[in-house]
Amino acid sequence: AVVSTQSQHPHLTLTGYSDGKIYRTREKALGACAKSSSCKGVTREGELVFRLMSGTTLKPNSASTTYVKSSQLFISSDFYWTRVQGYNFKHQLGRNGWGTAKEALKECAKRRPTCVGIYTAPNGVKHLAQGTDLDTVAKGEVYIMGSSYDKEWFFVYGGNYHAYVSKCLAQIYPFCNHF
Repeated sequence: AVVSTQSQHPHLTLTGYSDGKIYRTREKALGACAKSSSCKGVTREGELVFRLMSGTTLKPNSASTTYVKSSQLFISSDFYWTRVQGYNFKHQLGRNGWGTAKEALKECAKRRPTCVGIYTAPNGVKHLAQGTDLDTVAKGEVYIMGSSYDKEWFFVYGGNYHAYVSKCLAQIYPFCNHF
């Protein structure tokens, strides 16, 4: 299962429709957006009218509320991974590249703890990464490794030019009980 996180922006809208559909609930629209690579967020345009949006620029609109997609959390190769768009890791691990994210994630899991994630190069090839430094890249995409999903609970996120991993302690973060 893929879990997408988003930030809420009242009185703002994104431009461009990702698809032509109208969703009647926010949950259904956010679920569809999480599965779509072209969707950058969901805008509520009115009562029971939610649309998937493809633009990345927020514009004022007093009647709208927009939920901008920020990352996705999923399980692959026995680890939690967070997929974040708009970044690339600065430091490549090794010289090899992989054609699919699934192949690269599997190899990264084998090379843990040196490998901290993967990134997509401009030519579409996936590379393993080391270190936590990130570059902002318009069409970049990183997958940040979290913990083993059956041993410890960590949540991972990218932002401010770094990848972060934090231990999920239920007494501090109540949502840890819901993974």
